[in-house]
Amino acid sequence: MGRSYLHLSREQRQVIADSLAIGKSAKDIAVTLGLHISTVYREIE
Repeated sequence: MGRSYLHLSREQRQVIADSLAIGKSAKDIAVTLGLHISTVYREIE
């Protein structure tokens, strides 16, 4: 089977933005949200 991809919710995107604003690392954000770090990096871009 192939991979299953999900879109990030508005809440997840807000958590990423807020976390970046206070200086959290992409790795910490990924762990907090239960996402792969590459997903967080793609959203940051």
